Amino acid sequence: MAEHYELPAKPKILDIGFGKVCLLYDFFKVMPDVEIYEIETFTYTIANSKGEIRDRLQVESFTCLPLPDDHFDLLISITTLHNLLAYALCPALKEMERMGKLDKYLYKVSYRKEQEKAKFQCWQVTRETFNTTKEWLLSFEQTVYNGNYSFIYFK
Repeated sequence: MAEHYELPAKPKILDIGFGKVCLLYDFFKVMPDVEIYEIETFTYTIANSKGEIRDRLQVESFTCLPLPDDHFDLLISITTLHNLLAYALCPALKEMERMGKLDKYLYKVSYRKEQEKAKFQCWQVTRETFNTTKEWLLSFEQTVYNGNYSFIYFK
């Protein structure tokens, strides 16, 4: 990811809701001058994270973040936003768009048919929202989300 996004020498990266923050730790190892931040809704994540990055982690709501506009070179959210209630999805996407000055990347769990939805429901115990790919794309359009995204399906 560091090479793909052609980040500046001292990039600012925000990861929104990424479990045990393994990806942020990897960025830290590859790019020691990186400014990394993690927003998480679970205190467990922070308590069980790597000590080298723990001071960069905070518990916040994804829908109203106390962070500046156009601040981050890269925002990442990997299989997280489906843990929000449906009414919180658009505000969270708007926050990502507001804070990101360069690149954004969402990796979303989605479904195209009921069989995939059923498998997703069994796999993800913390999920609140089940969106089809079309519903995600509509949310992106409504919030003017301009970042990259990809979907994972359970076949």
